[in-house]
Amino acid sequence: MTATVTLQELLQEQRVDRELLWEVPYDGLHLWTRLWRFAVTQQQSLRRFDQSPSLAVLRPKMDKTLNTLRLALEALRLEAEGRIEAIVAELPEWKEWARHVPGVGALSLGKLLGLVGNPAARPLFSSLARHCGVAVVDGKVEKPSKGQKRPYNAIAKSQLYLIVSNVLKAYPRTPNLYGEFYYLSRKKFERKHPEWTDMHRHLASVLRTARLFLSHLWEVCRKTQGLPVRGPYPIEYDEHAIKIPAEMALHPFKRRDEVVAAIEKVIPLLDKEPDKEVRDEATELVRKMTETVVGRKPQQKPKRKCA
Repeated sequence: MTATVTLQELLQEQRVDRELLWEVPYDGLHLWTRLWRFAVTQQQSLRRFDQSPSLAVLRPKMDKTLNTLRLALEALRLEAEGRIEAIVAELPEWKEWARHVPGVGALSLGKLLGLVGNPAARPLFSSLARHCGVAVVDGKVEKPSKGQKRPYNAIAKSQLYLIVSNVLKAYPRTPNLYGEFYYLSRKKFERKHPEWTDMHRHLASVLRTARLFLSHLWEVCRKTQGLPVRGPYPIEYDEHAIKIPAEMALHPFKRRDEVVAAIEKVIPLLDKEPDKEVRDEATELVRKMTETVVGRKPQQKPKRKCA
């Protein structure tokens, strides 16, 4: 007798392809990321031990053992970081996209993938967004509730925010899509929510930027692995027209031609966008990216003078 499959079970099965999630080489990233976290956590524990006044009596007796542990943990951390970077260097999403995005490093991206698995294993971007804690449910960001299991992976969320922070730090040196999108989001929230604090607007802008970066990563992974890519929910169901291509996030000087081609894809969509607020924000984003790519030249390093 065949068991009856409920609609909820069917939806859950469609959200994650278990065979793809931890396939090679993502299983290796998972292993080395866990070992890296173990090493870092134990190093922090040893530092707390060194700083504890109540354990000062024990330190001289355990000094040799502690030094051996410190060396072993440091060696494990460095080994894990090297293995993570080596695995990421062979991933198609790194070779074709992420390595050309200002501020994104192989180590930080590898640790994110080691926590979430293969992004392409999730047919819907909303599933990946919820797993990383940047999903918007009923107009609000999901938050942990007391006495209930956290609806997302908190470590993956913090790692995603770390990547976005690094991208924003690179913005003054290399203007990029995510930096422009972040500052446009700040202006939007200042206009719409004057009652919010600066920190509230900052975190809301980081969340929007993190969602955009994650959507691009998911799309690139699906395409490079030959899997179909569904359009964003607002385009499929809310009749919106504008979609920001992942190529717009590439280095504006080193990958200038690809960025210009991506901008040219967005321009015809501006007139088709029915939502004025979305259209105005996208128009401003396109204008700023065009100024960056066309109006500025890459800074050249000064030549050394011969002695």
